[in-house]
Amino acid sequence: MRLLRPSQIPVLVAWLVITGVLVWLGSHPRVVAPYAARLVSRHLLRIEEGGIRVQDFRLRPFEGVDLYGLSVTLPGRDGGLTLVTADTVLVDFKAAEVLGSPPRLRRVAVTRPEVFVRGGEPSTS
Repeated sequence: MRLLRPSQIPVLVAWLVITGVLVWLGSHPRVVAPYAARLVSRHLLRIEEGGIRVQDFRLRPFEGVDLYGLSVTLPGRDGGLTLVTADTVLVDFKAAEVLGSPPRLRRVAVTRPEVFVRGGEPSTS
């Protein structure tokens, strides 16, 4: 009795490769962090200029996410710039609430936050 037909082997190999890549990416979040931060800042938060950068993160399924080395850059209308950095940001949520409209978070804890503001040029009227 044969377990696999020859036509099923490529499909099995493809699933094994996909599973292996996903497991590797899940165990190395530092590789995914910049892309995930860019995706969240552009599509979820709709930040057109500036954005969010994350050095590393740990996802707690259905509970929350821990962000390490977070920085948020927000340009002002007058050319100014606001930079907010934090060593660690712990965000607790429930999946149903964070995906709702508006998104709701249960708790946000920030460790060592720093805010830097650079003023823009004064407007001439």
